[in-house]
Amino acid sequence: MRVLHDKVNMFELVVGEMDAILGSLDDARDFADLVMDLWLSARQSGGVEQVFEELGQRLLAAKAEHAKVKEFDEALFHRDFEV
Repeated sequence: MRVLHDKVNMFELVVGEMDAILGSLDDARDFADLVMDLWLSARQSGGVEQVFEELGQRLLAAKAEHAKVKEFDEALFHRDFEV
């Protein structure tokens, strides 16, 4: 869990805009709950690496979607309105 926590923190520093990206995951659960649920279920089946690889792919797709939306906003408004 410590390694995952460190990786999430690194993700926040490198990628930024974590809340907006995670909001694109289409999952109603809090990210910490999502990670815990994945870890618990995968631990029982022995597929922890596979499950977190899939989560990583979902995060990359969400990041790409967020980048498209941000690019559209900037093109439409010609300035950054984020707080």
